[in-house]
Amino acid sequence: MRLPLIFLGCFLLNNGHAQLADTVRYSVVNNGKITGKQTSLTRAANDHYYHYEYNDRGRGPSINTHIRTSEKGMIVLQEISGVDYFKNKVQEKFEVKNGRAAWKINLK
Repeated sequence: MRLPLIFLGCFLLNNGHAQLADTVRYSVVNNGKITGKQTSLTRAANDHYYHYEYNDRGRGPSINTHIRTSEKGMIVLQEISGVDYFKNKVQEKFEVKNGRAAWKINLK
């Protein structure tokens, strides 16, 4: 029962600031407290940006993602950067060019 309540608690918040029509903000709720957020932004029909973070006793990820899709909805570019749960650097890139897919990841 607790898990559905956590997911139910992750709903859109309007914090009083003007939002673009293409921006959606969510809150991460744990034990009734807001511990993080996710922001989804669409700048163009095929250009999407996401930011996700939460704090768990000083730990937790902070991730930025940029996704570009083709006119058919296929991902042609995905860039991920930020830090993981233990604050280790995260840097990934997936790209499709000239019919070839390439993925680069930097992990420690």
